[in-house]
Amino acid sequence: MTKIILITGCSSGLGLVLAKELSKQAIVYASMRNLDKIKAFLDDKSISFHPIQIDVTQPKSIDLALALIQKKHATLDVLVNNAGVMHMGSFGDTSEKELRRIFETNFFGVSQVTKRALGLLKKSKDARVINISSSSGLTGMPSLSAYAASKWAVEGLSESLRFELQTIGIKVLLIEPGLIRTPLIKDNFSVTQSPNSEFAPLMKTLFSKWESLNPKNFLDPESVALTIVKRIYQKKPPFRTVLSNLSKLKFFLKKIVPYSIYEWIIRKSLSI
Repeated sequence: MTKIILITGCSSGLGLVLAKELSKQAIVYASMRNLDKIKAFLDDKSISFHPIQIDVTQPKSIDLALALIQKKHATLDVLVNNAGVMHMGSFGDTSEKELRRIFETNFFGVSQVTKRALGLLKKSKDARVINISSSSGLTGMPSLSAYAASKWAVEGLSESLRFELQTIGIKVLLIEPGLIRTPLIKDNFSVTQSPNSEFAPLMKTLFSKWESLNPKNFLDPESVALTIVKRIYQKKPPFRTVLSNLSKLKFFLKKIVPYSIYEWIIRKSLSI
């Protein structure tokens, strides 16, 4: 039976690639916040997914999109919570407004869409909620405090929901991609820089490290999308999928060595 799938955050990057890949074998509703981008997709005759407007921070837009899916299909098989924003900067310099903005999308966006979709997901015989987290949801790093906190919240929510939703036939899965060559690195990326801050020297060092990263070493969005497709159709998928080798190494080290040693390794690698 053809699956009905809703993906958030599809205007570009991983969401767009995943929507295109899944639409080869499923009915895909690819949501995006910007209505202008939706119009552009509607004019593209090569697109086989259904663009739909959702701002994950606005409950009304979520409800309208789910009402449309309910009217057409009466069920939803897979929800992929992909919408997200990234932020760099010291916690001490990040305003409360900015912190709340990050959580509104990265955490509350996930929780709101998931909660509102439960009624449709319960009607599926093999329902799945796939939350796109991050390696920063597993290991905290300096300059990523706000972003990591939002992703750690997603990890905690997902682990708890895994137990709760199994009782009504819904599987919850986590994907931790690591760095991907997507516009999230550019378009949905905010930076807090305060030249006169006591944290400015540390941030300068860390921003320099970030800028020196070679995008060629990042994951292809296509390979990440294919892994997600596999998890959607896999009979017994693992709960957590860590993708990049660096993320796997950090996660492994954090589990097996004393934290003081792990911290020393991270400080050494960042020259701080």
